[in-house]
Amino acid sequence: MRGGAEETLTRLVGRFQSAAEVENLAIAVPGTSPAQTVYLRDVATVVDQSEEQRIFVTLNGQPAVKVSIQKQPDANTINVVDGVTAKLAEMQQAGLIPEGMTMTPTLDESRFIRNAISNVVASGLTGAVLAAIAVLLFLGSWQQTFIIVLAIPLATLMALILMGMFGLSLNVFSLGGLALGVGIVVDNSIVMLENITKRAEEMEIPRRHGRHSQKELLFQAEASSQELESALLASTMTNLVAVVPFLLIGGFISLIFNELILTVSFAVAASLMVALTVVPALASRLTMGSQPQSLARGGPLRWFNARLEGLTLGYGQLLRRILPRRVAVIALALLLFGGGSLLMVNRIPQEILPNINTGQARVNARFPAGTTIEANRRVMEAVDQVLLAQPETRYVFTTAGGSLFGSSTSENALRGNSTVTLQPGSDTDAFVERVNGELSQMPLVATRLSIRPESVRGLILTNSPVRSEIDLGLQGDDAQALSQAGQQVVTALSSATLARYRPDGEEPQDEVRILPDWARATGLGLSAADIGATIQTALNGSTPTQLQRGDRWWT
Repeated sequence: MRGGAEETLTRLVGRFQSAAEVENLAIAVPGTSPAQTVYLRDVATVVDQSEEQRIFVTLNGQPAVKVSIQKQPDANTINVVDGVTAKLAEMQQAGLIPEGMTMTPTLDESRFIRNAISNVVASGLTGAVLAAIAVLLFLGSWQQTFIIVLAIPLATLMALILMGMFGLSLNVFSLGGLALGVGIVVDNSIVMLENITKRAEEMEIPRRHGRHSQKELLFQAEASSQELESALLASTMTNLVAVVPFLLIGGFISLIFNELILTVSFAVAASLMVALTVVPALASRLTMGSQPQSLARGGPLRWFNARLEGLTLGYGQLLRRILPRRVAVIALALLLFGGGSLLMVNRIPQEILPNINTGQARVNARFPAGTTIEANRRVMEAVDQVLLAQPETRYVFTTAGGSLFGSSTSENALRGNSTVTLQPGSDTDAFVERVNGELSQMPLVATRLSIRPESVRGLILTNSPVRSEIDLGLQGDDAQALSQAGQQVVTALSSATLARYRPDGEEPQDEVRILPDWARATGLGLSAADIGATIQTALNGSTPTQLQRGDRWWT
């Protein structure tokens, strides 16, 4: 807008600031001449208050509000959780969170990731220490043990560099691959070190008549390394080629094998590089031209070597007895190992992944048709009392009157659920069995309560819509016959002791049918959609507009 020497921006304000403005909204009456206008307050009552609460959330029996935070697909879970935790602490210090309000993380997916990574790291470090002890026992030399122990972290660091170059992340599968690679690193390094040590021992006799020059020592170490270069390369390439077909697997299984196989391959390649470069360099300095400090002459190592020599002698005697009977020994081995393998194939359980203990259990409640939200809440309160009375229970998060998942809310007076978080180290299966027995003794009519161990969110290993191992579905055109058959199946399953079941069929509910007078509706210009929308608004309400208060929008 121009006015003199100034120009002013112009903006039409159409947002409602209060309920009074909504009341004064003018509505033109169609089909009137002259045109007539009424206000919204003349045909409706505008009330500024909260809508009726139909879904209730409690934490340990106390009223609560659930706040769900979902990360973006390409975001890192641990970074998101750490960022949210830091932001909440900052808000609490700034006084933005009222006093007396308690925030409890009922689901923290980073906990599973942290625990899994820490367990794998601990297992890998333990394996490296045990490998070092085994090397010390068999080689009996501090110098040789030091070379092997130093080769393990060097190969691991090299594998981590390759992982970063190929965009892999540190997770359970990649860390498991690194842990498996420790054994291969030790194998290649020991083979190379043993050959160099043997050459050093052969040089001991001529060294007594004169000291070897440094150039000669380096030449002997280089020659010893070259003797095994092709053999180590061939064995390493065999290991790499053997796992290549697993990289061609597609689908869900590829998520498991790809990073594991790639990490193992990187660890194998790194072990070869270390065995061909670092081990000869260290051996030329620590073992060539000097007498290794043997520890096998006293203490526990002496006892171990004596037992090992006895085992070696016994093995030699065993070979002298079985070699003359080669055909019988081979036939017996094929019968025992081949036949035993075929016998055990069908007896070993088969599954994609083993059961994962999340430290949580979930209770699902299904109520009969016609149950009110008040009756639903009373039953869920009784369930909370049973759950909170268990010594393993840390806290119980209960939803009555529907379900909550992320940003979606489903209101249903016939549904309820509770998520139980157990104390660290608790036996989830034993907890589920005991609580399931207590819930079955509750005096409930036509209400089904079931409890099962909670699964890892997002990890779905079956095609079942309810994440069960076996689904039994009934199909047919006769609804009454299907209902009777379903009841018979449920009755038969009620005596099952080795498995839990949960019927998923919905029972028929009473309903009120509205039959419009279509002739009159057509005369008034009303369609089925218009009538349905009006009934929906009358029963559950609708959202025609919003009003803004400060920086918040209210429906």
